[in-house]
Amino acid sequence: MPMRRGAYPANWAEIAKGIKDRAGWCCEWCGMAHRGDGTRGSVLTVHHRDRNPGNCAEENLVALCARCHLREEARLRRIEKEVGREDDCCGESKGRGGQDDGGDRGGGSPGQGGADVAGGPG
Repeated sequence: MPMRRGAYPANWAEIAKGIKDRAGWCCEWCGMAHRGDGTRGSVLTVHHRDRNPGNCAEENLVALCARCHLREEARLRRIEKEVGREDDCCGESKGRGGQDDGGDRGGGSPGQGGADVAGGPG
């Protein structure tokens, strides 16, 4: 999902760096190491487990390499398509009638029942 800057808090770069520091600049799912200076050749992102970029609680955020992040986003989009849900720009679930269905998206890694990916730069 492309990052929509307006949906993220003004201090997102600081929050994202803190999550990456907490993870030791490694993907929390596959373990791939990254350098904090961005010279590794791949991007370390921060994923919102609940797909809500406004929810920056530490337990809702996980550092993921771009590969894990994209795989999880694709998995979640397949699930949403199967159940007929669409997400708006803020990660709020919309049922077929366009109303918020209040649905739960789960959490965790691909092997743990699912999380979501809304990373962005940082």
